[in-house]
Parts: sequence; C-alpha cells; structure tokens
Amino acid sequence: MDAMADAIRRAGGQVLTGTDVTAIDAPDARVSALQLSVAGQPHSIATSQLIVSAPPGVVARTLNPVPAPGVVPPQCACVRCA
Repeated sequence: MDAMADAIRRAGGQVLTGTDVTAIDAPDARVSALQLSVAGQPHSIATSQLIVSAPPGVVARTLNPVPAPGVVPPQCACVRCA
C-alpha cells in the first residue's frame, strides 16, 4: 500500500486516509468530486479519477446520484473482487 501511495503522490495525486467520504459525485456516470467530512467539517474535492479501498456495495451507496437497486453503475464496472 505504501508503494501505491508513493506512486500516487509522485504523479501529483493526494492520498487521504481516515477521512469520511460522504458522497462521490458522479453525474452522467463520471466522477466529478468527492464530498468529505474532515474533523466534522464538510469539504469538497474536484476530481476525475479516484481509487477507493471500500467494498463495491459501499461505493455504490455513496454515489450521487444513487443507482437503482440491483444495478451496477458504470462507475463501478471496473471493480474487481478478490
């Protein structure tokens, strides 16, 4: 995990741990922003790329707009479960 975090930082990305994601804004099936709660304060980060280490069901429930029950949203189509 450290190697991945280092690679993300070298590429100019941010690695946030221990942060509550309250929503993943994905209008038109494209990620556009993260809504976060940091120390109880709301924050928004604009982004078009995202790596999430959460179960697919958690990710799907966090998407804004929320997908219909039983539908795998396009945002989760590349998710691989081991």
